[in-house]
Amino acid sequence: GWRDVFSSAAHTRRQRDYAGRMGERMVYTPQIVVQGRQGMVGSHANKVEAAIEAQAKIKAAASVVLTKMKDRLVADITPVEDGATRGRVLMAWYSRAEQVAIRAGENRGRKIVYHNVVKGWSDLGVWRGGRIVLTAPLPMMADGVAILVQDREGGPILGAGRLALK
Repeated sequence: GWRDVFSSAAHTRRQRDYAGRMGERMVYTPQIVVQGRQGMVGSHANKVEAAIEAQAKIKAAASVVLTKMKDRLVADITPVEDGATRGRVLMAWYSRAEQVAIRAGENRGRKIVYHNVVKGWSDLGVWRGGRIVLTAPLPMMADGVAILVQDREGGPILGAGRLALK
């Protein structure tokens, strides 16, 4: 009934990559993907919490420590154990909360607050399984930033870190 004001072609592409990897035939909203390994309906709170708990027990392949240095983000990525795999290093910046007035559909007239809204992405390069320190400009107009080390497009998250900017 209403247009998602935060949608983007890049977000849809990422969602389709996950669906392909997980053997799903379609993407939908609200959908959540936990650690790039498990997808489900995002409004099923009990299933989401169980998936987060289960995925939290899987040891990360990479440790990601983020710091600010003036107007730059510094990402220190190190393998947790020898023989770690490789992956893409992605940066996402986000807003903690965005309020949206709904003008159509079953929620018409309501205001909904979205949390941790991804505002943009960038690809910082390849992690080859060893220690690497990357820097990038701090994103403007963001409350926080996250770095994900991901095994292939739509693959599992190998390591992640986040940093509050405000």
